[in-house]
Amino acid sequence: MRVSNSRRTLLSAAIAGLAALSLTTQPASAATFPASHPRVLVEYDLASGQQSANVVVTPNGKPNIVLSRSAQLEEVTRGGHRRLPASLPQRADGGVNTPALGYSLATGLVRTDDGTLYVGYAAGDDSLTGIWRIRPGGKPQRIIALSAASFPNGMALDERTGRFYIADSTRGVIWRAPIAGGTPTVWASGTAYEPARRQRSQAAQRRGVGVELRPGRVASRTGQAGRQRRSGTDPSGGSRRAGRLPSRTGRAATS
Repeated sequence: MRVSNSRRTLLSAAIAGLAALSLTTQPASAATFPASHPRVLVEYDLASGQQSANVVVTPNGKPNIVLSRSAQLEEVTRGGHRRLPASLPQRADGGVNTPALGYSLATGLVRTDDGTLYVGYAAGDDSLTGIWRIRPGGKPQRIIALSAASFPNGMALDERTGRFYIADSTRGVIWRAPIAGGTPTVWASGTAYEPARRQRSQAAQRRGVGVELRPGRVASRTGQAGRQRRSGTDPSGGSRRAGRLPSRTGRAATS
């Protein structure tokens, strides 16, 4: 299916599949291809700033979507009806001091069982950059502050320990912070996470942009070919440096 350069579309095939997984009580069985019939659920207009990025799906099949350029969170029903539960505050200049890009960007997205959403925000502003929390029916609140020089990108939540792991694309580190909020600490660093010094554009985001939790360890996706690097073996441990993992495509949410 061809999509014009000025528009991006969101397909409902994955949504339907995830909803079926969360709602069904039937024994698992092998699926035949195609598992579902894809259709356009929502069409976004890039020219008006509707740049869809990360998505998480609720148990009843509604996707929550980060509209990264407009710093908004959108909820879409399975029938394609849209609403905006939250908008993050923006600088009047659009975030010209945001590292690597020169404009602000909402990034990683995590949803907890109670419906609370957590989103990363790179705004080039000490008072805005960091991780924001949006409770159901509530207003956005920054709970983890990062400096204007940071670019929080992919992130993952360890629900056992209640800690976030946040990839910082420009600082070349993985931050760790409690879900309740507070001061982040560097959990992993090293040359594997450092962005190439020559990169002064969006390509700078290619290194250290994804974080995912695996049994017994936290992994980040780095490099241009989707290489994975292991960062320690116990998410409850202290600071870690990177070690190489076999090359494969990461499952981490990235912008």
